[in-house]
Amino acid sequence: MRQEIEDKNIQVDISFPDSIPSLLGDRDQLTQAFFNIVKNAIQAMPDGGQLHIACSVNDLYVNLKFVDSGRGISEQELSRILEPYYSTKNSGTGLGLIIVDRIVRAHGGELAIESQSGRGAAFTISLPRQARVTRQLQQSPPPQPEDNPQP
Repeated sequence: MRQEIEDKNIQVDISFPDSIPSLLGDRDQLTQAFFNIVKNAIQAMPDGGQLHIACSVNDLYVNLKFVDSGRGISEQELSRILEPYYSTKNSGTGLGLIIVDRIVRAHGGELAIESQSGRGAAFTISLPRQARVTRQLQQSPPPQPEDNPQP
C-alpha cells in the first residue's frame, strides 16, 4: 500500500518494541485484517494526514494500534460500524471492519475502536500471546466391579 500512502501524502510513523513474541495464527488472514484497517485509514484522510502504527506487549496480549488523523467517526456511526453492509463511505461495502473483527476473534483476540468526529480514529487489535485452547474434561469411566468379590 506504500504507493497509495505516498500518493495521498500520508505520513506513517511506526513504533515497535525490540522484541515481539511469536503468535499462532493464519498469516494471510491477519495480513488481511491489517490491510483493511490501513485501507480505512487512508480513505479517512483523502487530503493527507498522519497514520501511527504502534505495537505493545503485555503479559496476555500483543497489541497493534492504528491511529489516523482522519475525519473521525461520529458516535452514531460508531454504534453501527460493525453492522453488516453499513458503510460511512459512498463506495464502501460495509464488510471491511466486520472481516477484521471476525479474523481477530477467530484468533482469540479483541478489536477495540475509539473515535470522535473530526479527531481521527484508533483501532486496536489485541492478539493473545499464547493460544487459548478450551479443553473439555473427559468423563471418567464408571467404576468396574473388582475381579475378586468379597465373601
